[in-house]
Amino acid sequence: MNQEDLQTEEGVSRILPDTVVQAKMEAVKPVYLAGTVEGDVCCKSLLVIDPGGRVQGDVICESLMLEGRVEGNVEAGHAVLAAGAEVTGVLLAGRLEIAAGAKIGLGLKFRNVKNK
Repeated sequence: MNQEDLQTEEGVSRILPDTVVQAKMEAVKPVYLAGTVEGDVCCKSLLVIDPGGRVQGDVICESLMLEGRVEGNVEAGHAVLAAGAEVTGVLLAGRLEIAAGAKIGLGLKFRNVKNK
């Protein structure tokens, strides 16, 4: 599933531009974030943060497609960081795809992922 699929897929939670959520957020299904979450985000599926999206807190998710900004730490099984992506804290990932220009503030750590 890619970002375009998420924009039209049913069962996807969407936080639209100009929306600010001030709470810890937990989701089982995919989340498309174009607004701001002021709190930690836990997603047991795919979390897509578009270029205007921002999380002010830590992120834990199964898969992450980041084009925006996370002001905190990230833990993901699989993370894809686009050229404009920024993580101000530590990024812990099992698998990582990163484009030139992406920023990781406090460091990068890898964890072992067993093939299923």
